[in-house]
Amino acid sequence: MKITALLDEIGYTSKPKNLGEISKRIVCCAKEHEEGALVHAVAEDGKSFCPATFICQERKKQYMSKIQIFGLDFDDGTSYEDIKRCANELQIPILFSYHTFSSTEEKPRYRVLFCHEVPIENIDIAEFI
Repeated sequence: MKITALLDEIGYTSKPKNLGEISKRIVCCAKEHEEGALVHAVAEDGKSFCPATFICQERKKQYMSKIQIFGLDFDDGTSYEDIKRCANELQIPILFSYHTFSSTEEKPRYRVLFCHEVPIENIDIAEFI
């Protein structure tokens, strides 16, 4: 499956301090990515990404063009097994997941991403999801 998203060219091994710069840099970098390549770039190479694309060169809700990937952050100590069990019970397949940069052994933190079958182009539907 191909997924359109914004993806940085630079990978990180810790949380970057220049998030505003990254946001400005990637807003014009929308392109289709093979699912596996996008997963690897984000989860393995530490590249920042934005699942939405925009009609203008600004990452603002009113300029959203489409979005296909939706993410949830689990920062409250929920185990990954519980996250997977809940997703399975709801029959929502996990596209991929990874530990966030602020994750520790004592307090694991996860970002879990789900992929809609088709890109959503309506902001109200995207927000509902």
